[in-house]
Amino acid sequence: AWACDQCGKALCPSCAAYVAVGGGRSVRCVHCGGLAGPIRVPKLIKPYWAMFPTFFARLFSIEGIPQVMALAVFLYLAGFVPFIGWLIALGVYAAYFLLVINKTASGDEGLPLPGDFESWLDGIVMPFVKWLVAYAVIWVPGLLYLIYGIGFLTLLTDPMSVITDPILIAIVVFGVIYFPGAIIVTAISDSVLTMFNPMAVLGLLARYPAQYLMLTGIW
Repeated sequence: AWACDQCGKALCPSCAAYVAVGGGRSVRCVHCGGLAGPIRVPKLIKPYWAMFPTFFARLFSIEGIPQVMALAVFLYLAGFVPFIGWLIALGVYAAYFLLVINKTASGDEGLPLPGDFESWLDGIVMPFVKWLVAYAVIWVPGLLYLIYGIGFLTLLTDPMSVITDPILIAIVVFGVIYFPGAIIVTAISDSVLTMFNPMAVLGLLARYPAQYLMLTGIW
């Protein structure tokens, strides 16, 4: 919204007109033609724990219960589809999960709506890919170290030394800690590659260490 500098009226998009000025554009009031500036209001950022009760209550509201039941039925029926049923179910689950994170990150405590899923590719397939890649962050580095650093022969002959290997433990612990940040970052961005930016992911840990470690433990 904007406020007219000349007549003082508050302007909605229908009452504001963009006018080209030089290399840019300005906003003018359609009522008097005066220049208008944006109305700026400080955004209240609520912590997750303050938002969760409202979101949880809506899950069990008149609108929420049918939605959750429909989602559960779909996931159940998808299991009967040969070969790819579990992939479809996981894709829908991942899409719903990431969409909840995306909505709450912008301050929306409402449940996802069918229209929020957009197209099949953007709404189901891409969240599924993001979900798999984020989980791969946990186990792929450890698996590679197990294959090329320790060797499967050692795993078969001396499994205890493999389980207690400090490097393997460090890799797995790092992956587990990195995973929640990777999920959050990729849920609020359009790129899968964003989760591989340690500045973005570990930045969450640096800014909110107690909340982040609590989230890791819950996850």
